Amino acid sequence: MLKSTTREGACIVSCCTIILAVSCMPYFHRDVTESRIGKTWISEYYNSKLYENITAVIHGDSPHRTYSGPFWEEEGAWQLQFLVSQGLLQHHMLLDMACGSLSGGVRYVDYLDDAHYFGIDLNMEIMSAGYEEELIPRGLAEKLPRSHLYANDAFDAVHWGYKKFDFAVSHSLWTHIPLDEIRSFLKGVGPAMKTGGRLYATFNLCPEAADCSLPIVQFTYPVQEAYRHSGIAPFGKKNISQISTSSADPYHYRPSELLAVVTSLGLEGRYIDNELVSACPWKQKVLEVTF
Repeated sequence: MLKSTTREGACIVSCCTIILAVSCMPYFHRDVTESRIGKTWISEYYNSKLYENITAVIHGDSPHRTYSGPFWEEEGAWQLQFLVSQGLLQHHMLLDMACGSLSGGVRYVDYLDDAHYFGIDLNMEIMSAGYEEELIPRGLAEKLPRSHLYANDAFDAVHWGYKKFDFAVSHSLWTHIPLDEIRSFLKGVGPAMKTGGRLYATFNLCPEAADCSLPIVQFTYPVQEAYRHSGIAPFGKKNISQISTSSADPYHYRPSELLAVVTSLGLEGRYIDNELVSACPWKQKVLEVTF
């Protein structure tokens, strides 16, 4: 197991899921600036027309699920199971970075005490879709004030205050951003975390001994299996795969690369790859960061 041992105060943040064409909810807060313009080299998710382009070929009852990726139900259930295994309790305050259409969010809201879940994403529309199409039908709206969902593209995790959160989670955000952005992400979240608070971030693995300059197939699934809870097989494909690279979205990393960034900020990091992590449908690994 790889581990780093230094520590200080630093941070984490924002988003890489995208949008659904639903009217913006009046009490959601949006703070997405023109900084998105020119960031499409980082990830296609910074393309404000991406959702519009995708919905031109996606049709169905749950486009927000299809847009967010395969195994919407399974990924959400896995997220909660993993955080509980790491000590998440009902009274803890949780920050969900890149919360998307609330695949994990609906589980966290149900599990946690009222108003203890907070989510940030690049796109308000996808959060709105999750709230309207997933949270409300489950009878959970009273447990999540709309003001607890925040659209932001600048890793602004202190929107609700400093030293607030016991846990933070970032599911499949680091798969979409380069190392410099991961550093900015950590610098953004740290001030919002309580001393000793922990972040769990998933990422695409490049094994330490591998040539990371080469593409890596992270997973391949039959589309009908992967999207069976979305009511649609997207794009007319038979299979869906994720092929990561070291230089473009989706990115992959050696654990030692990520731990080097963490320790350079005076934080403590730990690479996690156990039986539960191996059960992640997206086949991602986990890095723990202690603030």
